[in-house]
Amino acid sequence: WSPDGRTILFTRYTVSGSTEIAVIKVDGGRARTLATVAGDEAGAAAWSPDGTKILFTNQPGRYAQCFVMNADGSHQHNVSRNKFNDIATSWH
Repeated sequence: WSPDGRTILFTRYTVSGSTEIAVIKVDGGRARTLATVAGDEAGAAAWSPDGTKILFTNQPGRYAQCFVMNADGSHQHNVSRNKFNDIATSWH
């Protein structure tokens, strides 16, 4: 859920094999794709407490990593850059 309670954030796999991070309004409507993510698997998407950023996991290579992007899907960047599988994300 978004911090304002109006939107649900989720990841989905497309028929073409890509992974998308998307949102849908709680009161209905169509889902809107924020970003198509490069890599094998993306998941564990979470809003920042102020709703301006989204944290998620992705596996662009051998290891799953933590990424952050703006809430509109722009400026994805790897924040963990390590040789471990980072598979769960959470803002505190």
